[in-house]
Parts: sequence; C-alpha cells; structure tokens
Amino acid sequence: MRPARKHNGVAGWAEIGVQRCYFRSKLERRHAEFLELQRGAGLIREWQHEPRTFHFPDRLQAPVSYKPDFRVVWCSGVEEWHECKGHWTRRDVTKLRLMARHYPEITIAVVGARLTSDDKEAIERARELTIAERAKAERKATAQEKRSPSPRRISLRGSPELDAGLGVADQLPCRPRPAAGSRKARTAAPRRDAP
Repeated sequence: MRPARKHNGVAGWAEIGVQRCYFRSKLERRHAEFLELQRGAGLIREWQHEPRTFHFPDRLQAPVSYKPDFRVVWCSGVEEWHECKGHWTRRDVTKLRLMARHYPEITIAVVGARLTSDDKEAIERARELTIAERAKAERKATAQEKRSPSPRRISLRGSPELDAGLGVADQLPCRPRPAAGSRKARTAAPRRDAP
C-alpha cells in the first residue's frame, strides 16, 4: 500500500469507479471522472492512472524520465496517453519533446492548458527526426546486408557428396587464421621448446 501523503486541498486520494488513485490536481481528478463516464458508456475499454514511467536512457541530467497521467485504451484497441496540465513550464515541454524523440510511436493527448505553436512545432520536429533517423538506419542495415558476402562454410566430412546430407546448423563458419606475427598467433600456436 502506498504511504499516506499530505492533503493540500488540491491533491489527494480519491476513488473513481473501482480504482483508488492519488491525484496531484483537481484537473487530474476531473479527467479521471470523465474517463470513468466514457468507460461506463462503452466509448473506451479501460483507463489507468500513472501505470508506467518512460525512461530516457541517454539523459544524464533532469529530466531523465516521464510519467504520463493516464493510459487510455479505446474500444478499437488503440492505446493513448493523456497528460493533464494547468500550465506548461519549459521542463514539461522538454519531457514531451524527449518522449517524441525516444518513443515516437506513443500518442500523448494534452488535457487542460494549451501548448504554444512553437512548442508544438518543436515536439513534431523531434518526432519526425526520430522517424527519419530510424528509416535511415534501416536502409543502411539493409544495404549493408546486401553488400556483405555470405559466410564461408567448412566441410565437416571432407567431400561435397557427404556434406550434401548436412543441414545449415551442422556446418561451421570458417574463421580466418591470425597473421603470423600477431599476438593471437603467438598465443594460439603451440610451443615447440620441448625436445
């Protein structure tokens, strides 16, 4: 069970439907009540309050993670995340920009205060850049696969007639020998000091 938190008149525990949640603002609580009405009417399949935290692995300074307020699953099965804000700070916009960069497939709907057009453009640019980078990486990997020759195989039995019965899993990839003066060649070669 979660530890008790101070009730500041705006935030607090509330039971909405069958869920008991700690809401940080009246806007969150009202939105939860609205989602419960939609669920009761059959417009959405389910909703959850703060079920997941998204982490930004390459960030060394704040913000390093983001926890959207609500996860909403529509009747069609489409998943959407809702963020309730009374006003936007630079840090909040940075979190949305990082979400668009690291998780472009996630849809976040903003409830409450509106984003400025500059903020919307910055978030959309981050999402488009990530999608373009992923497509470029996939094209590069495909081109590299086409250019790289297939690995050489060695024979386990000695003759092609006998090898015809071997499956691919039975064949071993051939590795090139280390150069004569290399460190690997010196450590791999047996010593011939003994008489």
